[in-house]
Amino acid sequence: MAESSIEYTLPGVLHYLQAEWRKFEREKNEWSIEKAEYKARIALLEGERRGIENIRQTLLKRVKMLEYALRQERKRATTPTLEADGSSVVDTPHDSSTISKKAVEIDHHHVDTAIKEKSREALKSCLQEINYLTSMPTKLPLTNLLSSRSSLTDNRTRRTPPVSNNMSPVLNDTGNNSRPQRQKTINSKSPNTDRPQKNDSHLYPKKDSLYKEAMDDVEVPANVDEVAMINNMKESMNGPDMVIDQGKVLKQMKNKDQEDDLDSDRMDMDDMNENQSKLWKPRITIKGHLDSVRSACFHPEEMIVASGSDDATVKLWNLQKTTGKDGNPIKKGSLEEADPCITYRGHTDIITSVAICAHQKRVYSSSLDSTIKVWTLPSEDRSPYAAFDPSLNIATYVGHTDAIWDFKLSSKSKDDALCLLGSASADGTVKLWDTKVLNNLLKSTITFNGMSLQDIRSNRVVPTSLDFNHVNQNQLIISYSNAQIQLYDMEAEKVVMTLKGSDDSYDNTQETQINYIITHPNESMVISGHEDKFIKLFDLKSGEIIQSLSGHLDGVTSLDIDSSGTTLVSGGHDSSIRLWDMSSRTCLQEFSAHRRKGDEGVLSVKFHPSYPWMVSGGADGIVKIYHHGH
Repeated sequence: MAESSIEYTLPGVLHYLQAEWRKFEREKNEWSIEKAEYKARIALLEGERRGIENIRQTLLKRVKMLEYALRQERKRATTPTLEADGSSVVDTPHDSSTISKKAVEIDHHHVDTAIKEKSREALKSCLQEINYLTSMPTKLPLTNLLSSRSSLTDNRTRRTPPVSNNMSPVLNDTGNNSRPQRQKTINSKSPNTDRPQKNDSHLYPKKDSLYKEAMDDVEVPANVDEVAMINNMKESMNGPDMVIDQGKVLKQMKNKDQEDDLDSDRMDMDDMNENQSKLWKPRITIKGHLDSVRSACFHPEEMIVASGSDDATVKLWNLQKTTGKDGNPIKKGSLEEADPCITYRGHTDIITSVAICAHQKRVYSSSLDSTIKVWTLPSEDRSPYAAFDPSLNIATYVGHTDAIWDFKLSSKSKDDALCLLGSASADGTVKLWDTKVLNNLLKSTITFNGMSLQDIRSNRVVPTSLDFNHVNQNQLIISYSNAQIQLYDMEAEKVVMTLKGSDDSYDNTQETQINYIITHPNESMVISGHEDKFIKLFDLKSGEIIQSLSGHLDGVTSLDIDSSGTTLVSGGHDSSIRLWDMSSRTCLQEFSAHRRKGDEGVLSVKFHPSYPWMVSGGADGIVKIYHHGH
């Protein structure tokens, strides 16, 4: 009993399309939310990193200040003033109500030894604290620093780390202002003297002269918190009412540092802007095809793009209104809803490759229907809504019996006597066509090592891509599905060289075949893109491999070199486009260009021969135009 055929109704189809559209919009919103979450996470992590770096700089600054303070204390403690008879006498401030008037004589040798021993212990403790602060900066929590900031601001002198009870009294006296004051006749310090009362004003020198004298004696080292140091000196002189404007001090002492920082920031910004101006950035997005775009190319002399799609159409897009005839960008635009200037219909299957010949004013296209069609370029005054004109199809090259994967034109100018078109087909042959004649178009047929078609079918060795040697137009380079690359001499009609190293990673499967090859415009070099993610460079003179590049996460589908021969572009199924420097063989830029559809991503990339523009086509059915230096 025959199965009943499925009946489609208009409401059912509309319901299905609406359901799919809602699903797509929901997924799109989820992607946007996830992207925003990742951006917020990145911003948080960057903020934490900057905070930790600020903590580290602050700790280093404090360590240097502690080192300087320790050196000053040791210098003061170890240089007593000698009397005329050679003995060290220490006079202490006295008050009739609290301090006895007896003079205290201290043995010089005993005091010096005790101070040295205690200073040594204090130095060891400070070194341990310094090692801890500088070796583990990331383990100090940010909250502790913020919570103690107010206390550090109010007590600028309490910056020394906690020490043991055996530390020198000189350091212990820093916090409680119990250090004895300097007098005009006595310069030595007594560790056991008491603090005088505030009403003994005759014991203190004049504040202005003492401050000036202290500032003249002290040399400020680099990278030390000068404001905190000055406040420490004032408190050691028991002058709590002396206040220094930190803003004025910092303004006078750090003007030069700020100017140097501004100059370095300007230089960094200039370098950053210069590097960013050299990047390729998307400028125009075209959504005019109904399916994947497998090939896209520029007009050699004008801002016109041709694209071939799985919807079996070839479309021409005139970008001169957006970019100008000279190729310079006029305004940022989007042609998502724009109509092409013309649509060529005639193929019955997927379009695999397109090319524009300027001096012939023709467009060539190949398809899985095993034919190559030749179209004439429309005039500039032709309306995009004009009726279909069958005369636009000049010729159809019929000769292959299976899908045509790739074709290339040999002629670049109208002065060439011969303009050949080479095509690689799944029927195992490479055919050369003469595009300047109307009869006898087919000139020759090439097979792998001269095999017969029956042997080709049994061995399953078919060409995948080809290109003419730009240095020697009589040579044709062909890549095959077994990852071999052969150099064919069209005059001698034979293979003159098989490149070495192209099939090193081949494992007799399609996962390691060659997808695309191109030749260098100025050098004897061929570049191949492989399904196993590699890009290989070969020397056509020696036949040896020069270098193998890796960077794509999936198969490489398309390659192209700019007219100067300095930059290589590659597209892959990982949806990314990579720019390579041909001199250093390094990746200059990488960005995601198209969304994946099934197992396919970027399907075609091409430079403009005359202007700083690039075009790409992808499995998402979108054509993107990129500008260099925008």
